[in-house]
Formats: sequence, C-alpha cells, structure tokens
Amino acid sequence: MEPLTDLDELGREVLFSLPAEPNGLSLAELAEGILDARGPVHRGMVNDALRRIRRALGRNLATRRGEDGFGYFTTLYGLPAPEMPRVRRFAAFMRREPETRTEPARNV
Repeated sequence: MEPLTDLDELGREVLFSLPAEPNGLSLAELAEGILDARGPVHRGMVNDALRRIRRALGRNLATRRGEDGFGYFTTLYGLPAPEMPRVRRFAAFMRREPETRTEPARNV
C-alpha cells in the first residue's frame, strides 16, 4: 500500500501545495494558504503535516533559506524533483471517486 494514502486531509493539502525544488514555501505561507491563518498553532499544524509527509515519502523534503512572501528570511520547503511524478500519480488517484479507487500498480 502506498504510504501517502495514510496522510490525513491536512497532510494531503500540504503535500499538494508544495512546489517542486528549487522553489519553496515557508510554514507561514503554507498555513495562510491552507488554514487561512499563520499563527504559531497553525504553523505547528503545518510543521506536523510536513513531518508526516517526510515519513510517507521516505526521504527529506527539499529545503533552502530564503525570503518568503511575507518578507521574512526563513526556511522554505519544497518537494524533491524526483518525487514529483509519484505525487502527481497520488493526486490523480485521490481525485477519483472513492468507490472507484483501486491501489495503483507499483513497479517492483
């Protein structure tokens, strides 16, 4: 079973919001875009979702330091380029009607 299917709704929203490297979004930008608030609690919720995404992907996210859209110099998070096809397949899988979802074939 694909580990990404274990992500909760917030985890999936964060996953689908992450840009491919070398681009990135800060915790505040992700929280504002998904939860419509960027306070410490909301950034913490997004950080927890990022931790679950790292575990599901089995690798670290792409990170870099830079200025976010709010003018703060902070860590920016993105998806590693090699993971983009996997995330796109998962997004297509999640767009299907629940009763027609079958586990995608895995190349072994």
